[in-house]
Amino acid sequence: AAPSVAETSWPVIIGYYDLLLAMMDSYVVRLNRAIAVGMRDGPDAGIELIRPMVHEDAPLASYHLAHAALADFERRAGRKRLSRASFVTALSLATQEAEKRYIQKQIDALL
Repeated sequence: AAPSVAETSWPVIIGYYDLLLAMMDSYVVRLNRAIAVGMRDGPDAGIELIRPMVHEDAPLASYHLAHAALADFERRAGRKRLSRASFVTALSLATQEAEKRYIQKQIDALL
């Protein structure tokens, strides 16, 4: 329970994901670990790990949250065009109205 994102112990969280992967390997756990790595090491590290997970034939290609995570790291890296494209993909895959509204706000903020 860190008081802020900046004060979060990302190395500890990554360690927990490593333990979880050893016990129960899943694509969603891999995604969450990749997000933690991106938060620790910067957006390019997150992009490098997540992009292969959402490639058209990849296991998370149809998972909107994977595309949203990629979009957020692309935004943080200053790649607005790529971020917008990833958010548009996430929007097209989302099914919950609240998630769609949130993703649309992210897209609108990039214009």
